[in-house]
Amino acid sequence: MPQTSPAKSYFCVNHKGDAYSLDFVEECAQRIKMWHFNYNPEPTKPISISTDDALASILIAAFWMAGVPFYTWPSDVKDDILNTVSKGIKPRFFLSTGKTQVPDSNLEHVLIDELPLADGKVLEPVNKDKVFGFFLTSGTTSAPKVVALKRSQVIQATKSASANKMPCSDERWLLSLPLNHVGGTALILRSLINGNGIADYRKAGIEDIGNALAEKEDITMISMVPTQLAKLYNEMPDFKPHKKFKAVLLGGGPSGDELLKKARDTGLKIVKSYGMTETCAQITAVPYEKINETAPDSSGMIMPGNEIEIRDENDTVLPAETEGLIWLRGAQVINEYVYPPEANQAFDNNGWFNTGDYGLLDEKGHLFVKMRRQDLIISGGENVNPVTVESELKKLDGVEDACVIGVKDDYWGQVVTAFVVCEPDSYKPDEWKKTLNSRIRKFEIPQAFHLIDEIPRNETGKIQRNKLKI
Repeated sequence: MPQTSPAKSYFCVNHKGDAYSLDFVEECAQRIKMWHFNYNPEPTKPISISTDDALASILIAAFWMAGVPFYTWPSDVKDDILNTVSKGIKPRFFLSTGKTQVPDSNLEHVLIDELPLADGKVLEPVNKDKVFGFFLTSGTTSAPKVVALKRSQVIQATKSASANKMPCSDERWLLSLPLNHVGGTALILRSLINGNGIADYRKAGIEDIGNALAEKEDITMISMVPTQLAKLYNEMPDFKPHKKFKAVLLGGGPSGDELLKKARDTGLKIVKSYGMTETCAQITAVPYEKINETAPDSSGMIMPGNEIEIRDENDTVLPAETEGLIWLRGAQVINEYVYPPEANQAFDNNGWFNTGDYGLLDEKGHLFVKMRRQDLIISGGENVNPVTVESELKKLDGVEDACVIGVKDDYWGQVVTAFVVCEPDSYKPDEWKKTLNSRIRKFEIPQAFHLIDEIPRNETGKIQRNKLKI
């Protein structure tokens, strides 16, 4: 594919120094738009791409320009993802920039270089209510859920983020998050809308990222999960950002107090945030101007254009400083799931969304998240569904029963921990890990196992995870 040399006009540069201009993004968008229009596949079905594609960030920007919806496959595709995608998203095509493994044999593989280049301009304004992309998210049930995000939600999220802090037009976000998560994709689209550039470091090591933040003055912000930040300090204990660096947008799970203190001591400003796929990434954030005045464990205030309430189990709105369920409503919040239909019980008749997370608001409106979804484990920024892991554990030889919980950890946020019921002679954690490696994703495999006599359950047979402690 054609490629530009580094210049002021480039939109994206990677850690190797390869740079791509907005003109190149627009050329890709024209190819996608004309092919999509002429071939005329079902317009509501997305075109799928892979996060492993070296130019995935360019393709996402191009899909946005073209007004064609997309779905991004993760690097590690398991049966649960294939099943949900086939039922809830139903893509027909797989688009790539080169030879790569197609995640589903039912998809028709298309190379963007083989698509004709439009003769003249074919791009036009796109209705802001149109869906731009489909994403998967997991809750505490065994199946992922499908979320369709609209252009209007990204536009509002960009407007909200700009009111807090964004890179200027001659600056760049450093992109290190995977693109099958909304956090990575939203960063690309917000940069495109905002007029700044991105530095795509998804395939770089943590040392390359640290050096970029310390030396490249055009890179002024990065979005990270706590595990990435902890790894940065572990491998580069003397790390300090360059003088023009603005802030780290930190989300994706609990942050250890020691990590936040280390960041402050080294002059690294942390903008803590809270969000999810259903809110087009961050929906609360610590105001940049008030970083030093805000409690370290606060996830900030609700972004403009959105509302937040804390309710009890009976949907009664609770007063400040009272812990309860976090409910959200606004321009960034979805009003329904695409799949499965039963997941839509999370929405009330007034458009409010029950996140399933627990937290409280202080008198000033700062959010303090106490528990991320009742059973969900967030380890290294990845969502781990304990029901999925438990199901695989119970298939192992000798395992009679199992329960999985997240144990607080300063490095990972939470560590996936399994409690199993089996005969002592059958207790073989090392062998189990090898077997699980071929069945579930690496970050879902328990890092610790504990042999117990019985899994605690209530009268209806539901596991009482809160009774399992290390």
